[in-house]
Amino acid sequence: MGIMVASRLFGALIGLAVGATTFSIIFANRINGIALPASLALLKDPSEAVSFIPYLRTADISPALQDLIREAYKDAMQTIWYELAAFGASEFLGSLFLEELTMETQELGRQHFEH
Repeated sequence: MGIMVASRLFGALIGLAVGATTFSIIFANRINGIALPASLALLKDPSEAVSFIPYLRTADISPALQDLIREAYKDAMQTIWYELAAFGASEFLGSLFLEELTMETQELGRQHFEH
């Protein structure tokens, strides 16, 4: 049971690392191609981009610029989805070759004591 939980936590750690790195790279590449006003200069830093999402609707910018910024967010999230879906599919295929073991065995231990 411990190995299963540790494996799931390790998978979550890998997913978070891959997702955060991908978001930073893709979002930075997309947002650098957009001429942002000084009020949105913090979007040049991808680590600040996620905290800016709630303020995007109320920002005083043109609808065209708002659409470009949303497109940058969409591209980053879409790339993360594709990467994690590929990881999931490859791990699923890999799991097909694993032997199934049950946890409901009557293990006596190394000393073979019975209660």
